[in-house]
Amino acid sequence: MEEEVPPDPPPPPDPPNKINQHECQSQPPIIQKSLKGKKQILFSETDIGPYEVFVQGQDKNIGDYHVLSIAKSISVLKIKDITKISRKGKNRIGVLFATRKAANDFVVRKDWEALGYDVFIPFHQISCRGIVRGVNKRFTEEEIKEASETNLALCKILSVKRMNRRVQVDSKVEFVSTGTISITFSGKTIPKEISIYQLPMRVTPFISPVLQCGNCLLYGHSTNQSRGKKKCARCGTSHEDSSSNTCTKYYIFSKSSDHESSSRNCRERESDKKILRI
Repeated sequence: MEEEVPPDPPPPPDPPNKINQHECQSQPPIIQKSLKGKKQILFSETDIGPYEVFVQGQDKNIGDYHVLSIAKSISVLKIKDITKISRKGKNRIGVLFATRKAANDFVVRKDWEALGYDVFIPFHQISCRGIVRGVNKRFTEEEIKEASETNLALCKILSVKRMNRRVQVDSKVEFVSTGTISITFSGKTIPKEISIYQLPMRVTPFISPVLQCGNCLLYGHSTNQSRGKKKCARCGTSHEDSSSNTCTKYYIFSKSSDHESSSRNCRERESDKKILRI
């Protein structure tokens, strides 16, 4: 009696292939033209919340109004699915929506021009940035983008930018290119690595530089979004002489100090930098 031979085991499944950016399953940002001919960004189906839209006054004075005044203007239009309204600076307000469709419908309404508002979705709401180091400077940004692959289905490489380093040569400030590149991905998830010409490269999160107002000297916003009075970088007060050379003492946020508030070694700057890393 012949011994029964068991069948051969099935072949193992193929390893997951890395996904080229051009074959990525995510949808790129929806960019269309507004009624005024400007580029208008909308949330795509693969974008996840929060869905926040910015409202900005064309007369640059919207920040002087109370938030309730803006809420009243929106309330008259009977707009649903708004979960929160908050101030975003001197001339800007953020409107948070519960759904993607509600946010997009809010952006494309035809009422805003008559009301004197610019309404838009900021680019950082539909993208994220990562850093890749050790990329030879001989490769152009276009080459790197075309040769890049990622193993995340819900992402797409939108842009590649080589970062520069600020150096001082003979009392002149110059910017020289480095081996570090910044990559902008669609969506809110940064891959842990990408492949450039099939060579794995580690991706780390991009940390935004510390933003300090040149007007009120506070951190977290730029000069054009400032609502405070101009202050002296040395003594921290407002005085008629715009030069700080006449001030003999240093004060930062009413506390005695040994440096100007604009110093890159300022403890307040370091504290803000740590917050951005979180």
